Amino acid sequence: MTELYIDGNRAEMGDKGFAYTLQVNDMFNFETREVGYSETVYLPVTAANRLIFDFAEMSEGDNKGAYKVYRVDYYVNGVLIVGSGNGYLIGVRDDAYIFEFKDSGRELYQYLMNRDIKGVNGLIDGSAERSLDKIVKAHTEDNVGTRELIYLVGNYGDDAEKRDDNGVLQVYRFDNTPLSICLDRVFRLVQQYSGFRFRGATFNTFDWKNAYIASSNIKYNDIVDKEVFKALNWWGFVGELSKYGFKKGIYDNNIYVAHESQGIEPFTIKEEGYYRVSFICDKLYSEQGTVIAQLGIDSTQSWLEEINVSEEGWDKVNYNKTLYFQKGDNIYIQGGIKNRKYGDGVRANGGIFKIEKIKGNDNLSVLVSDFALTDLFKEVFKLFSLTPIRDRQTGVYDFFTLSERVNAPVIDWSSKFVRVKEVKYHSANYGQKNNFLYKKYDEENAYKQRNNDGVIHFDDKVLDDRKDFSSKFFSPLNDKENGMDVMEFFTKEVKKKEDGTTETEYKEKTGRWHVYATKEVKNEVTFSLRAKEEGGGVERYFVPNFEPFRWDNLLNTYYKDLPRVVERMYCVTVEMNLNEIDVMEFSFFSRIYVQQLGSYFMPNKIKYKTEGMTEVEMIKIR
Repeated sequence: MTELYIDGNRAEMGDKGFAYTLQVNDMFNFETREVGYSETVYLPVTAANRLIFDFAEMSEGDNKGAYKVYRVDYYVNGVLIVGSGNGYLIGVRDDAYIFEFKDSGRELYQYLMNRDIKGVNGLIDGSAERSLDKIVKAHTEDNVGTRELIYLVGNYGDDAEKRDDNGVLQVYRFDNTPLSICLDRVFRLVQQYSGFRFRGATFNTFDWKNAYIASSNIKYNDIVDKEVFKALNWWGFVGELSKYGFKKGIYDNNIYVAHESQGIEPFTIKEEGYYRVSFICDKLYSEQGTVIAQLGIDSTQSWLEEINVSEEGWDKVNYNKTLYFQKGDNIYIQGGIKNRKYGDGVRANGGIFKIEKIKGNDNLSVLVSDFALTDLFKEVFKLFSLTPIRDRQTGVYDFFTLSERVNAPVIDWSSKFVRVKEVKYHSANYGQKNNFLYKKYDEENAYKQRNNDGVIHFDDKVLDDRKDFSSKFFSPLNDKENGMDVMEFFTKEVKKKEDGTTETEYKEKTGRWHVYATKEVKNEVTFSLRAKEEGGGVERYFVPNFEPFRWDNLLNTYYKDLPRVVERMYCVTVEMNLNEIDVMEFSFFSRIYVQQLGSYFMPNKIKYKTEGMTEVEMIKIR
């Protein structure tokens, strides 16, 4: 006897039976999200069923019963086969409701859909603050919890390292360092706020606890927020190096030598942060011969440039420096002629001195870029060869590795075996050569990252020559520098200026997500931040370590059993005489033993019929 309860109401079934298929994520396809599903069920349009579906068949109504998800409980001889499934009214035909239902295992995927990592509640909190004391704490404390959000010492392309002549790291600046997020933190918070529960031995391993992700959603500190000060009459300098201040006059904030005029005041910083201080003019030239001009600022953060200036001069001059100031810092201009002789002077046509506020990397809300949670979960499944299997009794999601599945507990169904119905020998989802690939910074120079990819070969001439399994994560470059992985969160371009000097321009590469482990380095280093001689000394620090995530290592660790089910594949569909108790107690975390076939099998699908034989699709484990 079969019973179908829809939203708690028993439906009238009619004479037509149906099969229910139990299935797990197809191990041959990383992209599938398979759950159990029913064949189409035809329910007669009776008074009881019309009430369940709110008279959805009536054209004059609003048909709202056709556009909702129903809760379904399916019993066979009083045994619950499907509990809290999701049901859908497809249509009406010949006085019958066309109805289908699925296991609620798909609900996890539905929850993840249209959600982004940026929306995970509690992911970024105060522990991610870019302050020196918190950075030092994360690197020095033994409590692993303090490293769930951490700024790792790394080579990200921003020249944050200062090394001695032997290549030993002396000082590291964290101004532009991306935030590394422990992968376990993401999964734990998804559980907490979704209501789903995850289980798995993988979640208790060191490899998992030490897995981190980071995005390049960080701006190099050269983006202007607002202009906070401008003086319109920077005319140049005469005499030895002197200090200049500001005074209201015909022009806004006229510049005067501080010790020669009354009422001269500095510019005072009103808001802590990064500032760009600029000297700009249409033309800068000497009044007599070539001189060495000196210009800059005098403050808690001082800056002085020396420039060779001829009578011919320079057009379109822009000298600037980005510095970090505290609230209340006073800024004066410094200017003069080095080794001045009588008559030496420098003039600036159309001169401007200005101070601009720079957007810093202190806003916690912009430390990660977009990454769909569905994509992130699929990437994690790939890296650790995980298959999520929902416990149909408890609703808990168990995450099993491939090795765990091929060594799962054994069910002996020899007494249930009837006959072999079909055998398949090849998997279209794999090729003879299977490439596991990370994303590349630049396809033209992809060879610089290819050492981090991996390959598995299968001896089956029927398969396609090649299959590619591409990740959404980027890998670092092949070659390390000073023992550190090189990751392009920034690229730099050195430009030569007209005066013969050079300047380095950094360009952020947003949207690049990396995955890596961490590695402890014991070495005395000074941590610094905010472009000043502020620092904290540590005796150890942590760096990104990509080695465990090289695909060769992942394949050797998590895919070593793959040839046992893919190489010379034997996928068999058999008929078995299963009853409702067999189906109710069955878990896909099982190996099926059939004496008549002399082998152990990994189950893929079970098509259960209340009348007739049940079909079981399973893959031989060699």
